[in-house]
Amino acid sequence: MYRTILPYVLAWLSLVSAVKSEPVTLKALIEEALGTNPSIHAVEKRIETARARVPQAGAPPDPILRIDFVNLPGGSIDFGRTPMSGKQISLSQSLPYPGTLAAQGDAARQGVLALESQLLDARDHLRHHVKETYYDLVFHDQSIRITRENVRLFESIADRALARYEAGSVRQHDVLQARVALSLLKNRVTGFEAARRVDEVKMNGLLGRSAETGIEVESSVHVHSVAVSAQALTRVAEKDSKILRELTHQSRAWAAWETVAKKSGRPGFTLNLSYRQRQFVAGDPVSGDDFFSAGVGINLPIFRGRKQLAKAAEARANVAWLEARMVEERRRIETDIQRIVVELRLHAKEHDLFTNEILPQTEQALRSARSAYEGDLVNFSTLLNAQSAWLEAELMRFHHGIAHAKLLAELEAIVGVSLEDQTGQPGRTGAHP
Repeated sequence: MYRTILPYVLAWLSLVSAVKSEPVTLKALIEEALGTNPSIHAVEKRIETARARVPQAGAPPDPILRIDFVNLPGGSIDFGRTPMSGKQISLSQSLPYPGTLAAQGDAARQGVLALESQLLDARDHLRHHVKETYYDLVFHDQSIRITRENVRLFESIADRALARYEAGSVRQHDVLQARVALSLLKNRVTGFEAARRVDEVKMNGLLGRSAETGIEVESSVHVHSVAVSAQALTRVAEKDSKILRELTHQSRAWAAWETVAKKSGRPGFTLNLSYRQRQFVAGDPVSGDDFFSAGVGINLPIFRGRKQLAKAAEARANVAWLEARMVEERRRIETDIQRIVVELRLHAKEHDLFTNEILPQTEQALRSARSAYEGDLVNFSTLLNAQSAWLEAELMRFHHGIAHAKLLAELEAIVGVSLEDQTGQPGRTGAHP
């Protein structure tokens, strides 16, 4: 039986392994996050709640239907004993001051628009966080790969040093130094692996997945040169920033609530209509005819200063606060854009410097040190320093590429639009030179 099942089990495990090792693209992760992230779902539910309040806010109060048994004698329940007794049905309708309901409906609609802008902003920031975490995964994948390559190189160097020590051509210090360097490199790999696992947990949280789910990503990014100025980006941000839209709609909502408060401080109306059914009683001057009544009531806002005007003052204060927040947000956007543009240029230059100058120089120095060490022209420390310099140059080259990509993702979240069409030709980072 086991021999019959075993091939199927092995085939299934092979399929699972193949699926797990398939790298996922950044675009696929973003699409999944937008569809499964719990925070996005929470905002969507809040929008549904707010939309359900819109028709309520603009609706008038419900009419009141009332049934009365009026003017019954105390001795018995008899509608035919007095001409004023009867069964009465009444209908009343309260009507707020004209414009109050319209202002309440406008406030509710602006609240919905504010939440919709909040949802768009949350999606932009989710894209940013997914990109940032994705780039961290790429960085740690490449750091692990590069450092493991150096571990193998150091192992060969350590073996060579041991062979030369046994032959009596080098000191024992060289062997010990090689082993220490090798142990430090292995410890560095362990650190990168732990950091990558943290990135996986963070990404799974953004995707709404189990924290134990493994993630494989593509191992390259592109360095783009931003082709637009900080001033142009600031203008785009002020036009398309979802946070500014949200604050604008919140301000309009409070302005509408101020209108509601002011109009609520003016007299409203209550219309009444009633019909009384009567029986004929001897001596009734109208011979038992039924009665109709109609009336108008007006509420008197005698506490207007303590209630409605105070609410209007509260609404004005909230409008002023939101306007101040918009000024603050515009300044923050301008400052962040200026900072990011400067840092983008710095990392682009650093990446270009390491790619075209420092890394080739360290590779050449490493090859020279290896040849010189084999010919006993330099000591072992020189070889180790050359190897370490090449490793650091490779890691720094990739660090600047990843930092550039993360800053570009942050800039897109601030501006509120994709900057793919606003960048120059990309330069690739991540492939081993």
